[in-house]
Order: sequence, then structure tokens, then C-alpha cells
Amino acid sequence: MALYRSMNFAYCSRYRRRKILFRALGLALVMTTIYVVLLAIATPFESEFQGHRRMSRSNATFGETSTRDVEITHLGAEQNSLGRLLSPTDHPTAYGGRDKHANGPACEEPAKDVNATVDREPDFDATMRRISSLALDKIRIRELLRPFEEGGEANLRDLGLRTRAFKAYFEIWESLHLCSAGGTLQKREDVVQRLRNRRSTFSSLTETIHRYDAFRHFFSRFASLLFPWIMPYFPDHMSLHTSFYNGGRGIVLTAGDNQAPYILTSIPSFRGLGCTLPIEILYLGDEDLSEEWRIELEALSGVVTRDLSQMVDDQGWKLAGWAAKPFAILMSSFREVLFLDADALFFVNPETLFEDDQYLDTGALFFKDRLIMPEMKKNWLQKVLPRPFSEHLRHNRFWTGESGHMQESGVVVVDKWKHFVALLLVTRMNGPDRDGNAEHGKVGVYDMIYGDKETFWLGWELAGDLDYAFHQGNAGIMGALQSYGEENAQPGLQSTIARSC
Repeated sequence: MALYRSMNFAYCSRYRRRKILFRALGLALVMTTIYVVLLAIATPFESEFQGHRRMSRSNATFGETSTRDVEITHLGAEQNSLGRLLSPTDHPTAYGGRDKHANGPACEEPAKDVNATVDREPDFDATMRRISSLALDKIRIRELLRPFEEGGEANLRDLGLRTRAFKAYFEIWESLHLCSAGGTLQKREDVVQRLRNRRSTFSSLTETIHRYDAFRHFFSRFASLLFPWIMPYFPDHMSLHTSFYNGGRGIVLTAGDNQAPYILTSIPSFRGLGCTLPIEILYLGDEDLSEEWRIELEALSGVVTRDLSQMVDDQGWKLAGWAAKPFAILMSSFREVLFLDADALFFVNPETLFEDDQYLDTGALFFKDRLIMPEMKKNWLQKVLPRPFSEHLRHNRFWTGESGHMQESGVVVVDKWKHFVALLLVTRMNGPDRDGNAEHGKVGVYDMIYGDKETFWLGWELAGDLDYAFHQGNAGIMGALQSYGEENAQPGLQSTIARSC
């Protein structure tokens, strides 16, 4: 009896184990089936997501900036929605915001002969499809057109991000309106008529014209919000841009009565070195550079003086001093500009800078300042500039802490056609956003950096235009430092020379 019970118990245990095993196998089979079904459903979405990520990376705007970086962070506040509103399709893909291989005059590389043009017509179909893909809804438009804050780091970052959006829209706008024929660049104003003549290309001509009108209205308001001071001297930014397309190369200086004597020395020295470039001297009204000095300066070969105050509408702020430099570059008639301070002297022909390899590669050549006054501004840059940070920035003195002085703006070489939008931003930084107001709590650009000189490379970075270079030559202080009294005398001062950068 005991043996029977033992055998029966063993049988029951085996039966239970088999039952549990079969249940486990059945459950595993059901789970496997569910997993396979879910995987089959999820695969198209995963592929679409990965494809979107690849598209976002490939279409990411302005050098290294990806879509996750096109966002505005107001310091001490929640993330602004502008970044989320800028989709990858809004962004140009190459240097200075333009695709080097795209069709249309707005995308041409500067040729050795800067006056050469290729006959081209706007690609209406492709450009209108881009406008249709922008999805400029009311939320996006309201965010882009809202008033700017009163200065500071958040405002500078906001300005940079909106400038990047402007650059994308500007590229689209020029692709639609610019054509070259007979060696000149022309602006078309018959877009609606041409769209009507191509009605068979579009599924709905009426809707296409409505989208064009809406985009034109938005872009005009956006351009006027960001960079209004070029008008009414130029009717719009495209007119300014095209005005110097065939402008060739030239030297630009700014001067008042106090600087005129220096220019009367420097220009003859340039001519003596074989420089034959035309020269424009820009000034800010009769009270800045008197008629007597202008007559004397224009007696020099190839020199013309131009009143910058007649070209720039500085209502609400005042253009003066060093801040006039980028405006003089922008409003000069030349396409490729060698800007020089009045007291800049050369030992070789200055126009050879246009043949510098770094300039030919980038179209923007800057010069380093003296290596003085160590100052760490890495945290400040991280607040102002979107991620990822460029390689330029990681070698910048602001980033490394070597100095709060990176650039010397006494010599600047730039192709304005290639870097038009970045230069527009630099002018704004030296214009309405330049000065702070402690009484109203406004922090200006000049409160955060040392004058106009740092606005060039910083403006390029903010605009996402990473095609620029710093000349590899050294800068330093030459001469002897003299003490003003024996109480201030220190050993070795009389033979001190500052360390070169």
C-alpha cells in the first residue's frame, strides 16, 4: 500500500510538471507571436523615424547645427518654441546658408573673375514646392515676428536663431526672384504672371499664388523687423545684395576729420606698393568729415568719399564711431572688401590679401588681436550660441580663457555676396543692439564684449556661417613701455615687448 501511494505520488508529480511545462511553452508561443506582430507593425514607423533623423542631420542648417539645436533657451525661463518651429526643410545646407551645388545665381561660388555670371532662370517649380513645404502657420509667424527682448544674452541668442531662419527664407526668396542674363544679375517682379503662364505645372494655381503672396507678406515683415536700416536707400535686402554682385574688389575706410591726416599718408603708401584697387572712404555727415578734407582726399588717385549717414536709417539709435565699420563694409559698392583702419600701414601690397589661401577657401579673413588680459568667457559663449559648438569656437580665446580679446578689426577681408546675412547681423550688433541702458535694465552688445572688433567672428557664429578664418600671422606690441615717474618704475619696463599671440 505504501509502495502504491509512493508510485501514485511520483506519477502525479510528473503529470503536474508536464502540465506546467506545456503551459509555459504555450505562454512563450503566445508572447513570441505578439512580439512578431508588434515588430511588424513598428518597423515602418521606426524606418520613417530613422529616415527623418538622417534627413534632419543632412539638412541641418548652417554648418554643424542640427534640428535639436535650433531652439531658444531664455535664461531662467522655459525653452522658447522658436526652435521647434524651424523645421529641417527651412534650412539651407551649405556655406553661408547656401547650397554650393544648387541652381540659381544666389548659390554661385565667387569666381576668379568676380564679374563673371552665368545665364540662369529661377526654378519656379522647385522653389514654390519649398515655399509650400514651409508650413508657415500663425503660430510660427507670430513667434518669428514677436518683438525682441531688451538686450542681454538671451536676446543675442534669440537674434542669432532668427537670423538663421531669415537666411533660409532669404535663400528661397532669391532663388525665386533672381536671374542672370547678359553678364548681369536681375531681379524679377513678374513672379505671379510667370506662375500663371505655368499653370499646368501646379495642381492648384490659385492656391499657389495665395501661398506666394502670404510668404511675400511674411518675409517683408520679417526682414523689416531684423534689419530695417538699409531702407529707404535700398528698397529691400535683395536689392542691396544684388547691387554689389558685380562690384569687384576694393578698399574701404572710415574717417572723420581726426583720421583724415592718417589716410593722406596711408593711401599713397599703398599706391607705392603697387596697389591699384579703387578706394571708398565713408563718413557720417559734414560734422564728421568736413568738405575741405573730402576735397583733399578725393584728389588722391582712385578715391571717392561717401556719406554713410545718407545710407543708414538710424532712427531710435545713433550710428557713430567704431560701430560704423561693418556698415561701411556692407554699404560700399564693392563685392569683395578689404577694410582698413585709417592708420593701417603695410610692408607689401595690401591687395595680395585677396589671394590668401584662407580667404580663397572661406571668403572671410579676420586678424587676431594682441594676446592680452586673460579672461574666461566659455560659459558666456555656451549661453549665447546654439549647440553643437564649432571647431572655430573651441580654439577661440574666449573659450580657452587666454584672453577676452580675439579679433583686431583694423583689417577685415570679406566677400559680401557670400556672407551677406552674417554681415547684416554684425551691423545689427553694432546698431540698435549695441548700447545698453542701466536705467531700463537693458544690456547691450558692447556691455558683453569689447566693442566692434569681436562682433565679426561672433556674428558669423551666431548666424551659423562657419566659413571664416583667422590669419595665422602673429600680433603683438612693439616698442618700449615708459614709466611716468620713479614711484611707478619697475625693472625691465624700458625693454619690454608684449608676447605675440
